[in-house]
Amino acid sequence: MWLLTGYSIFQYMINHPKETINIGYESLQDGNLEINEYFKSSRNNIFKVVLKDKVLILKQPDNDEKSYIETIENEANFYSFLREENILLDSVGEFKHFDSENKILIQESSLKYDSIESDTLTDKEKISKFIEGVTHILSQIHDRFENNEKLPSYFDTFKPTLLDKYKRPLLLEDMKKSRNKSLKDLANKIESIKDIIESIEWIDNETIIHRDIRYQNFIYNSSESKFKLIDWEMAATGDSCWDIVTFCSIIFKSIAPIGPNSLNTLLTPKNAYIIIKRIIEAYYIKRYPDKGPLPASFLKKVLRLCEINLMETYIKAFLNRGIDEGYFAVKKFTELLDTSYSDNFYLTYLNNKINESY
Repeated sequence: MWLLTGYSIFQYMINHPKETINIGYESLQDGNLEINEYFKSSRNNIFKVVLKDKVLILKQPDNDEKSYIETIENEANFYSFLREENILLDSVGEFKHFDSENKILIQESSLKYDSIESDTLTDKEKISKFIEGVTHILSQIHDRFENNEKLPSYFDTFKPTLLDKYKRPLLLEDMKKSRNKSLKDLANKIESIKDIIESIEWIDNETIIHRDIRYQNFIYNSSESKFKLIDWEMAATGDSCWDIVTFCSIIFKSIAPIGPNSLNTLLTPKNAYIIIKRIIEAYYIKRYPDKGPLPASFLKKVLRLCEINLMETYIKAFLNRGIDEGYFAVKKFTELLDTSYSDNFYLTYLNNKINESY
């Protein structure tokens, strides 16, 4: 695998066999070419090539580790699925080509689109537009692919390990072998609420889910007020609620951080709870427009899955990478799974958190 660098990327592109990617020497001669390292994610090197009338994004794993290769191939698979099935979605990135030999994913974007900054979460006008855009995209995609019989042939099936009655005992066994007291205590906690966990209704293969919803994975065209959802590396089939859950879980973690708030230092707990409630409500109304206002049962499911996600994120980070981080968030919100509360408890819970003085 040939690893791209800022020095080699131009040579790669002008010699690329795809005419749609080959930019030629003309772009260099007329001064309408700019190449820079866009950013480095946890898995990939991402280069941004700015031309006169468009932007090309080149993404490549920064090494040939199996898991890194699998994620970039999975994202290419997502775009290939759309192309092969003649599905046009203006709410996702525009796919150009996947170089399977060098594991380079190439996408095109308009010059009008840019990344979203963290102040979006604390600016009233920006957060309103963001919630509207995010929930519109997710409801559109989830609805478009609901119960699509071709999905299992393209994508893996995702289900939280703690909801899998076969995988959960094995995970708990690994947790109990650890010398970490927090991990052992959490294993005992999970066993004590087994009935509650198993009561959560998970819909297998319901639709395509992104599985990594965060503001960094959206780009925004401010002149047209349009969002696009990018980075489909973790795409799978599963319960549509999980995409709302992953975003809300990040907000939950920001309420109980270790040290400075990792999302935005100005994001207060009260505003965080408001965002969580608004995004759940907006998604439900868009996804199920004929079913009336947000039912307490849907809110209960999302909040309980948030706690499942927080627990799994903490567990896997510790077991796989030795990172002991996020336990405070897990412990703070175990009340969402503590007892078999009525559906109405969850709405009251959010409203009380919003109305508290901080």
